[in-house]
Amino acid sequence: MRQIEQLDIRRIRWHYIHTRKRSPWYVFSIFLGFSAQTVNMDGFRYWIRRSGEIDDRVVVDERDWEMMRRRLLRKLKLEPGFLLKQMRNSYRVHDELRRYCQSIFRRKKLSTLTNIELAELVDGFLWRIQEAAAYGLLPLFVETELSNYIAGELKRFSGDFEEKYSLVMTPVKTGRVMQEKMSLLRLAKRYRQGGLVAIKKDLQKHVEKFSWMKNAGYFTRFVSEGEYLRRLRQVAKQNPDQAIVSLLAERRLHARQYRLLLKKVRHNARLKITIETMNEAIFFRSFRSEEYFRTSIYLTGLLKAVAQRINLDHYEDVLYLFPSEVSKLLRKNAAADPRLIRRRKQSYALISDGENYFTCAGDKAVELGAIIRQREISSKKLSGQSAFPGIVQGLVVIVLSHHDFRKVKSGSILIARSTQPDYVSVLKKASAVVTEEGGVLSHASVIAREMRIPTLIGTKAATQVLKDGDRVEVDATHGTVKKL
Repeated sequence: MRQIEQLDIRRIRWHYIHTRKRSPWYVFSIFLGFSAQTVNMDGFRYWIRRSGEIDDRVVVDERDWEMMRRRLLRKLKLEPGFLLKQMRNSYRVHDELRRYCQSIFRRKKLSTLTNIELAELVDGFLWRIQEAAAYGLLPLFVETELSNYIAGELKRFSGDFEEKYSLVMTPVKTGRVMQEKMSLLRLAKRYRQGGLVAIKKDLQKHVEKFSWMKNAGYFTRFVSEGEYLRRLRQVAKQNPDQAIVSLLAERRLHARQYRLLLKKVRHNARLKITIETMNEAIFFRSFRSEEYFRTSIYLTGLLKAVAQRINLDHYEDVLYLFPSEVSKLLRKNAAADPRLIRRRKQSYALISDGENYFTCAGDKAVELGAIIRQREISSKKLSGQSAFPGIVQGLVVIVLSHHDFRKVKSGSILIARSTQPDYVSVLKKASAVVTEEGGVLSHASVIAREMRIPTLIGTKAATQVLKDGDRVEVDATHGTVKKL
């Protein structure tokens, strides 16, 4: 992987996906995977020439995006089950990544390893996450076409189109958010019966399994055991037994209704496989990001050992370097450049083509971000796509990061660029959610249907048009937001 000094980003037409604040360590690993041809997809030629992140904006070369969209649609016409098969294949690759990171977590005395041995661990991580990331964009290329096809076919059935469509768009598989909720409820139930002694070991397991959910962006923010204990005690004051019964009943009912829908459309083979593909894709969209973020807790020891060798006082600063840079520093017994880390904390850009990459940091990255950013702003009315229907009035709270979580009160209308796994605790308080970004596979869409919160996605400029305290009506049934 070779760094190139110049790339005229201004001359490239970019397909904007969303805005995300993520660490350079994570972005380099993921976008190298998006662009590198590392996975055999049954002869399907998957390649993105240019993709990356520019001042927190995730972009792909528009020509590459359109090429892949058309190529995948042609493949699905010939082989309707292709995408479903590839997503299922990816779970094995993600399992290998997780097991590798867990093996690092369990190693004793990482500080005693040589620099070369530490570099090899970093290289091993990079290779595995790159392979897992290669699958990451596939469903996004065709999500609009698949969802439109399903909607058109389901409308031919009499009556309950919305109910059937909602069944398709709510994953049958249980995601990490619901798993964490159920795990905490079960711990709360046992806590009520036997106190802290009865759950101490399982609480620690819960922390290891779910504490990464605060770490959207792959920095070093984790939910502590103390935080979980406080949450657990609050849940225990309510009725965890009844909540468990209700959640399980809802999941069983949804699974049964989904199976009945598949049975009903079984004579239309293309529709059936497309429904299965879309339902899997909605689960997969959250799964892949959650699996990446989950690895971060297993790498803490490695990052601390690396920080000592490359002369960094804070191990968190390692995440402002690319894994390839870290490996090179270790092999050369060299120190990291603190000036580069400071500039990247301000802003950075990275564009990869799988073989070469361009990067810059600081003011230059901010300037490039301003050039590619394009927004559609309306001062009177916002519109978007419904993720879960409902009409709600309330007061706006703008949430741009976890620092804004404290502003969210019960009944707030939560306005965000997008949602991440660490938003779940405040989403529970919101009466409605409006995001600038997102499609039917987005985190906001999945969580909205799972938590049954009226949600509008893809409004493009909600955080700019609205401000804290505005009284609005969110019509997530018809896709509009208006000030009152």
